[in-house]
Amino acid sequence: AMTYKRLMDYAATVKPEQLDDILEYVNTRGEAKALPLGVVLTHVFNHQTHHRGQVHAMLTATGAKPDDTDMPFMPQSD
Repeated sequence: AMTYKRLMDYAATVKPEQLDDILEYVNTRGEAKALPLGVVLTHVFNHQTHHRGQVHAMLTATGAKPDDTDMPFMPQSD
């Protein structure tokens, strides 16, 4: 699994000129796709927000009081 730290470490190695490079991949439906690396990385970072929101909503619905899910306040993982 890609942890936050691993993702940030990888992102730190990407050079601006690489963001327009085309990344070819197969999606979860088995379809071949090709998108600029910058679009893919933006999606990966943005999609984490979606999942954090889902988890927060599920915990809140059970009556739990979840910790802060804002990235600057989350514990760092290795």
